[in-house]
Amino acid sequence: MEDTLVSKHVLDMSQYAGKGKWKGVVIVWTVVLFILLATRFSFIQTEITDFAISVCGVQGGTKNANFLINEFWVALIPLAIGTFILWRRKQSFSEIRIYENSMGFVLLDGKEHRVRHEQVYVHYGKYQKTFWIECAALGISNYYYYWGDFSNSEVLCDNLLRYANWNMSKYQKQ
Repeated sequence: MEDTLVSKHVLDMSQYAGKGKWKGVVIVWTVVLFILLATRFSFIQTEITDFAISVCGVQGGTKNANFLINEFWVALIPLAIGTFILWRRKQSFSEIRIYENSMGFVLLDGKEHRVRHEQVYVHYGKYQKTFWIECAALGISNYYYYWGDFSNSEVLCDNLLRYANWNMSKYQKQ
């Protein structure tokens, strides 16, 4: 029995590779390093301490100001971990093809790999503006995508609701 193509949707890769992938990281690192550098100047340290004392009182204000002035570098640890995780993450596919009995993912090598609907788990993300997709058989990790990043996003939404597996208990990882 022939599996007929219902729809195909190309992912706009500009947010998931190259400059788009690193734009947010560069902005956050710039802000954090600016704060870290700014707190090295003695007149800024005095202003931070005076402001914290006026808001929180002597004991709490001094403690909070000292953390910002002397221990803000601790914020670099989770920032570095997050940057490393983003650096290691690879975009796994560039197109989704929905068939009546299966789903096809065009991987970055240009080849389509098809799996049954039960081998793909889909669920809504934040405020239903995004969706999460996972397919262990193809190594597609649980990562969110904005609906608008795909061509024909309304059709994609309708067809995923109709054909895809939204039930975790039916998800088959093999």
